Amino acid sequence: MRIRLFSVLAGICTFIGSVTGCDNGEVLLDKAEKSIATDTTMRVMDCVYDSASIAINTNASWEAFVATKGKEWCFLSKSSGVAGRDTIKITVAENPTDSIRRTSVILESGSNRIIFRIMQKAGESWFGTYYWRRTALQKAGIRGKVETMSTISRKRPGQELIYNFDRNGNLTLMNIHDLDHNRMDSSYVYTYDDMNHRLTCAVVRAEGDTVRNWSYEYENTGMLVTYSARGWEEQNPLDESLEGMVVPDLSGVHKTWRKGEFMYGEDRAYKFENEGGKLVIKRALWRERIGTDEHENLGGDTLRVEYRKGLPYNSRFVSNSLYYDNGMLKMVDKVDCRYEFGIKNVQVMVPTYYIYKGGDEHLIDSCIYSYNMNRDLLERRVYYNGYDGATVETYGPYTYDNVYNWNDRLETVPRAGSSEAQPDYVHRTFNYR
Repeated sequence: MRIRLFSVLAGICTFIGSVTGCDNGEVLLDKAEKSIATDTTMRVMDCVYDSASIAINTNASWEAFVATKGKEWCFLSKSSGVAGRDTIKITVAENPTDSIRRTSVILESGSNRIIFRIMQKAGESWFGTYYWRRTALQKAGIRGKVETMSTISRKRPGQELIYNFDRNGNLTLMNIHDLDHNRMDSSYVYTYDDMNHRLTCAVVRAEGDTVRNWSYEYENTGMLVTYSARGWEEQNPLDESLEGMVVPDLSGVHKTWRKGEFMYGEDRAYKFENEGGKLVIKRALWRERIGTDEHENLGGDTLRVEYRKGLPYNSRFVSNSLYYDNGMLKMVDKVDCRYEFGIKNVQVMVPTYYIYKGGDEHLIDSCIYSYNMNRDLLERRVYYNGYDGATVETYGPYTYDNVYNWNDRLETVPRAGSSEAQPDYVHRTFNYR
């Protein structure tokens, strides 16, 4: 987007003597005894990262600034200059709300002031949705009505991952495509109910054999029973893969898998006690010899989880869990360590860091993340246990499609304690409904 040319002649005072501000009566300027003009054209910026330019021509030095209501998301390439022709570039960060944003850019030269009005479109409608109620597309920060997405990485040039989504944004199928032999190696198949709760997940081999099954049952408790299949045991609990099983309001999981001549199973029964203040999870393990009626119980265990404000607080493995307003973890204590998580924005949930404290046998001490204005990862600094300094992982440059989903990026991820890495080129292709 480029703003049309607008000349500011500092020595000619022909501006309107007063101003009421932007739309809906908002006054974004402090009162000043100056000749003031408001440019009547509203600059409409997109909800994603966007930019525009103002070409100016003055016969005196000038200053420019963003009105107070807008400094956090609207930025100028320069704030001052000398007489003559010049250009100011205006950029806006992605709007992390589902509301329109307005501000003004003010240019002053001599005794004159001119106001350029800026409006940024509302962000995605789901930004206000509770995080654990978001679909797979929304959690991944993918924009628009995506039907399919495919990913190819230079690290695995013979493999293509193909994702299918329903109209609600739920992941329904993930195929692993062997490009060298033009066949599907395996598929992950998912089903959902009308409330976008995941009902089943099956892993199917190329030959058609189902080698793993999960099925889910729900109660309308409004509580979060588990936030990830990895749970609190993962080195980086904020690292969600697109097909990761993030399941809110879970009341039952039943899992089976094949190994040799046996089919193994894990059944879980969930029951809330004390009016929802405590969750009791009973787990039963078993196996059956395929093709026979032989059934063997392998034992099980019971886990009790205490809740506070509808979120898990204490259990056998964790304690003193603290959360951000939308339910994402802020801090959790384990038996021998603590995780602390920094979040840039509690609506869009961009992590800024996480810290691992205590415990001797762990890989990562902490991570620090930085992003571009589209909320796409630019750098991840990883501090490893036993190494001085940080390993710096870099991501980008990016190329984008017309709805600002990235299609291409470079990923340079060194090994732990090393500064050398072969950049990995990653390409994504989107098909939209």
